[in-house]
Amino acid sequence: MATSADVHVHLGGQFGYQNVHVHTSKVLGTGSYGSVVKATLDHLPCAAKILHTVFFRDDDPGAADFAARFDQECDILRALKHPCIVQFLGVVQDPSSRRPILLMELMEESLTGFLERAMTSLPYHVQVNITHDIALALAYLHGNSIIHRDLSSNNILLRGGGSQAKVTDFGMSKMVEANPRMTRSKITQCPGTPVFMPPEALRAKPRYSDKLDTFSLGVVTVQIITRCFPTPTDAEIVVEDETSPTGEKILPVPELQRRQRDIGKVPPDHGLLPTALHCLKDRPRDRPSAAQLCQSLGQLKDG
Repeated sequence: MATSADVHVHLGGQFGYQNVHVHTSKVLGTGSYGSVVKATLDHLPCAAKILHTVFFRDDDPGAADFAARFDQECDILRALKHPCIVQFLGVVQDPSSRRPILLMELMEESLTGFLERAMTSLPYHVQVNITHDIALALAYLHGNSIIHRDLSSNNILLRGGGSQAKVTDFGMSKMVEANPRMTRSKITQCPGTPVFMPPEALRAKPRYSDKLDTFSLGVVTVQIITRCFPTPTDAEIVVEDETSPTGEKILPVPELQRRQRDIGKVPPDHGLLPTALHCLKDRPRDRPSAAQLCQSLGQLKDG
């Protein structure tokens, strides 16, 4: 029986279903955007993403932009069909608040939660399988001229104890001009989670390509192995410089150096370490493509 907080929508055959019941009290996750809760499409368990009401206020100039990003996420998910990307089921509207609700397939937990729960290191084959699934999702996205831009352990969902991983949360994703070289995207701000971002995305005027996602996968790979959330040091250091009017200058810190605290926890003979280090190269052109990662990780998986 529905509570006053639950949302019930009669679909009348839309998406092939008759009714959707959103269980707003059964929260799967929350964030600045709103929350993800459990729902049912007829008798099919699913997940529902609901935005905070603040994003629909007419007096908030930023609300329209956030609502537009939500619409973009729905549009992107609707077009994507891949076993390693969370499946889009539909968009319905809350009859009382008129807010859109994004319906997606239900997964068991996020990679972040899974790693926090693990008491010991994950079995090697599980580590490789999760990493391979993420690479497959990225290769599909990049092949369709989409950069995720916010790949992190929070946006990777699992089921079956890590037997299957899927990428989600496309609110920050960006369509880029498709050409053989995957032209760099000139974007004024990188909206991703900073600790998962490459150096080119942290600049005042970032320019980046799909190799941004490749770098993020390298960070996630180290996290999968160590079960520790990334803790990089500062991206820049200040050093003395007698030739400078201020007597000092700012230098970038190489990524492998600023992430040594995390990388140092990985056994030197670990099979995934070369992949992670390759992804964490400072220069985008030195990193592998997602397609290349699929090939190398597939060999590890089969080996």
